[in-house]
Order: sequence, then structure tokens, then C-alpha cells
Amino acid sequence: MDTEGRISDPRRLRRLVETGLLDVRKDPSLDRLTRLAASFLGAPVSTVSLVADGHQVYPGAFGLPDEVDTPRHMPLSHSFCQYVVINDAPLIVEDVREHPVLSISPSVQQFGVLAYAGVPLHDPDGVVLGSLCVVQRRVVRWTPEQIATLHDLAASVETDLALRLRNRDVERARARLAQAIDGAAHTGFIAADRDGTVTVVNQAAEAMLGATSAELVGTWKLHHLPKLFRHAVPAVPALPAETDDAADGDVNPGAPLEQIGSGEWIVENDLGSQRILSIRLTMLHDARGENDGYVLVGNDVTAHHQTEAALHDVIGKQADAVDRLLELDRARHDFIATASHELRTPVTSILGFTELLTDGAAGDLTSDQERLLDRVDSNGKRLLHLVEDLLNLSSLEAQGPAALERSVLDATAPGIRAWKSLQPLLRGRRLQADLIVADDLPSVYGDVAQLERAIRHLLSNSVKFTPDGGSITFSIVREDDDVVFEVADTGVGIREDEHLELFDPFFRTREAQALATPGAGLGLAVVRGIVEAHGAEIDVTSLRDVGTTVRIRMPVSLTV
Repeated sequence: MDTEGRISDPRRLRRLVETGLLDVRKDPSLDRLTRLAASFLGAPVSTVSLVADGHQVYPGAFGLPDEVDTPRHMPLSHSFCQYVVINDAPLIVEDVREHPVLSISPSVQQFGVLAYAGVPLHDPDGVVLGSLCVVQRRVVRWTPEQIATLHDLAASVETDLALRLRNRDVERARARLAQAIDGAAHTGFIAADRDGTVTVVNQAAEAMLGATSAELVGTWKLHHLPKLFRHAVPAVPALPAETDDAADGDVNPGAPLEQIGSGEWIVENDLGSQRILSIRLTMLHDARGENDGYVLVGNDVTAHHQTEAALHDVIGKQADAVDRLLELDRARHDFIATASHELRTPVTSILGFTELLTDGAAGDLTSDQERLLDRVDSNGKRLLHLVEDLLNLSSLEAQGPAALERSVLDATAPGIRAWKSLQPLLRGRRLQADLIVADDLPSVYGDVAQLERAIRHLLSNSVKFTPDGGSITFSIVREDDDVVFEVADTGVGIREDEHLELFDPFFRTREAQALATPGAGLGLAVVRGIVEAHGAEIDVTSLRDVGTTVRIRMPVSLTV
């Protein structure tokens, strides 16, 4: 009984198919080995039996009856060799009539089999495929020498099977390689023997060379290839042994073929179309390290070169555009700085004269005159603040940290000064305004005027965008190793899609535009410039109709 399922094992059956012998009626080499087995063991019949699932075949046989020798196969019901496979061990029987299993085989009655000796046949991986056996029509006492001879001949059969399987593996690998080579749509492969004669050309190489495989294989040599083109650079040298083509003008008889090496060919076909081929030639070596052939690999890199040239052109244009943008930015910066400086002097003068008029320097003012003068003064101060923001932003962009006048100062100083300056804006408003200052805050190293300016902008924005009935909270606290200035309000908030643009100069939110809130959109740009110049960080959290929180965080490395 085949308790281990060895007969129907898929791996064993697959290896049987791979030998290529299941469909071979007679194999001369295996027939010779069975004739030797029959001769050495004095038996009338010998077979190489490959046991398949349901039947066995005889690719090698000697002395079979005609009814078996013609088809060279037999059902397993008549098979003794199946038991050699099932047990993967020799089966030596001197009298099959005394064997509990073989004695009831149809072969005993049909063919008169009385003695049997069979040894297993394996593939190189040890998978049992069948047996080499001899059969007698009389009772035989098999000698140890006969069994040893049978084992020796079985080893020869196994060598033949191993060669067949190896050749099958080589053919499969060659087929796969051929498929892979032909599947390389943009890479041309040309193989040549040691004399340079072309042996393999894939489809991509045919397209590149403008010639078919039938025209090239066995006829052309690698040094002939430049003849396929009207123009080739560099010229491909010839084999040292070639002299018959030396007069063609496109070969160099004195140069070795391997000088083709690696490089690019600029080729032109009969229609005048030019392409660029990247060529790499590799010499193959045999086991002794001697020349065994060549492989030429080529890629059509025309599109790559065209793309690279276009990319260089684009990069050059982009570089020019960047230079122009930088020049425009410098011009913008210079204009803002110059215009702001020129504006500050007359605006300051206007405010000075307004103050003199308010103090009665030109006599008493009527109530209408005082009201008009207040408007002049208010708008003049707004214009002056705008001019100062422009100058401050221009200075921070140009100088960065160098624009600051830093010193060691109390962390609360800029915040308290900004809070006091906020009080006039709170008059007449119904807002809950709270100041929270933690105890034992460390000193910081910064520009007190600039920090005050940044905090004042944040507080001013909160007042502008928080409706009456809301609240504003300004806190100065320490979190871990940071001093944090936080301004939180319950105002209209900022749309999420506008968060990234908040700190851009002249940006105004849609809410600011809808509410017609005064401002030029410079405040937060100035705040960011001041914060970054201090080496600190700023972040904003805001939800529409919920409120906004802005935090300036100065790390401990900037505190003293």
C-alpha cells in the first residue's frame, strides 16, 4: 500500500514530466543500459521503468514481449516496479510465488514472471522516479555481485536522468531569458561568439539597428554594425583577425573588439533621422578565464537627451525668472524703505502742527474746528503707525536680528507696556479684558520696544475683531523652559483656509474686509518678523465664530 502517497506526489510527477521521457517510446542510450543489465545478470528481460500515476512507461527496455515493447507502457496493476517507488528501496525476489503481494500480480500468469530484482532511480534531489529492474521466468538466487552490478548500472541511468533534467532546466532558463530579453522594450541585446559573430538579437536591437534577426544572426559580426548606419560616432573598431573588410572605410583592423567598451553612438538612418544609442560591450569568459563571447547592450537615449536638454533650458529660464523676481523684491524693498522714510517726516510735521493748534498756539478754536482737528490728528497717527510698520518690516527683512537693540530685561516689561497702550482702545467698549502675569518669571534677552510692538499688534487685533460682550485675555507665563506671551479672545475667528497666509504682508482676511475693519494687513507680518528675529516661535489657533489664540514662545536658551 502506498501509505505515504509517494506514487501520486505532485513534485515527483512534475519531475517525471521534466525528464521528457514519459512521451518517448524508445531511448537508445537507456536501451543499451538495459541490455547490459540483462547480460550481466543473465536475465531475459530488463527495463528502465518510470512509474507515473496510474501506469508505468519503459523508455529503456530489453527483451519485452511484443505486446508491451510496442507501446512501451503498462498499467500499474501489472507493475512490480511500483513497489520499489512506494518503498524507495530495492526489491529483490527469488520466487515471486512466495511473495504475498507479487504472487497475485497479473504479470505472473500473463508473462510467466518468477524472479525479480529492481533498484530505485532518483533525480539529483533524491526524488524517486522509477526503477532499473531485471525479470526471470525461473526461480533465481541473486548473487551479491549481480545486485551490485544492478546498482552500478542504475547509477548510470540516474546520470542520464540528471543530464536530461539539467538540460531541461537550461532550456527553460534560456527560454525565460529570451522572453525577458525580448520583453525589454527599450533595451537592445546582441550576443556574439568569441569571434564576434552575432548569435542572438532581440526585438529592441532590431528596431535600433533597422535590421531583422534573420539578417544578422550567423552572418554579421559586431564590427560590421556601423555599416547599418550612414553615420556612427565613435566608429566601432574591428576584430584583430578581420582583414576582408579593412577597405570598407569604417573599420580599424588593428584594434581589438573590446575597445567598443561603453559610450554613445550618434546614428543616422537612410532618411536622415538621428538617434543617440548608449552602448556597453561586455566580454564573457569561460571557466579558464578565456574569451567565450560578447554581449552588446544598447539603449536608445535620444528621448532622454532631448528631455535633459529641455530640462536644462527650463532650469535656465527659471533661474532667470528667479533673478528677476529677486531684483523686483529688492526694488520693492528699496521703494518701501525710501517711501516710508520720506513719508514719516511730513506726517510727523503735520501731527506736530496739529498739536500746536490743539494747544491754542493760533488762538482759541471753535467746537467745529476742534472736531475737525481731532480727525486730522487721528488719521495722521494712523498714517504714522502705518509708515512705522513699513519701515520696521523693511528693516527686519533686510537685517534680521541685526535690526534689534537687545538687552537683558524683565519678561513682563514689554507685555505691561503693551497692555497699558491698549487701554484707550477699550474705552467705550463692552469687553472683558484680563491680564494674567505669573510670578518669578525669568529675565529675557530681547528688544523691549520691538517686543512691545509685536504684543501691541496682537492686542489691537483682538480688540478690533472681538464684538462687544466678548472677552480678551493676555497672559505672560512660564511653560517648561519657555516664556510664553499669549493673547486669547472670543472674536470672529479666522477661516481655516486663511491660516497659512495670516503672516503675509498686506494680507487681510475675508472677515476684516467684510467688517471694513481699518488696517493695511501689515501687523502680523511685523509680528512674525520681530518674533523670528528674536529666535522665538509664534503659532495661531483659531476657529470661525469661536475665537483666536496667538502664542509667542521664547525658549530658555534665549532667557538669562
